[in-house]
Amino acid sequence: MGGARVILSTAPNSRAITELIDGLGRGGQIIMVSAPEKMMQFHPMLLLRAGRSIAGWVGGDIGEAIDFSLLTHVVFSGLPVQNQLPGRSPGSLSSSIFA
Repeated sequence: MGGARVILSTAPNSRAITELIDGLGRGGQIIMVSAPEKMMQFHPMLLLRAGRSIAGWVGGDIGEAIDFSLLTHVVFSGLPVQNQLPGRSPGSLSSSIFA
């Protein structure tokens, strides 16, 4: 069993998302921000045995996704986020935190 509290899934790949479930720790959650084209198939015990969950969120752009993740305490690491947010105003939540 893994130990992640949150996994932010940006890839629209059902198989890849399903394989992430074992990376979650007790009470962990996968947040999907893209819709897979195919149905996800996994045994329900992968979620039930450790109180894990999968949630979805649909947003407009990467900046809104980052703002959402910051407000829900999801942490990004190792990514130069400010370089991925062209056109964001300096006063926006994500720009002010990652500047």
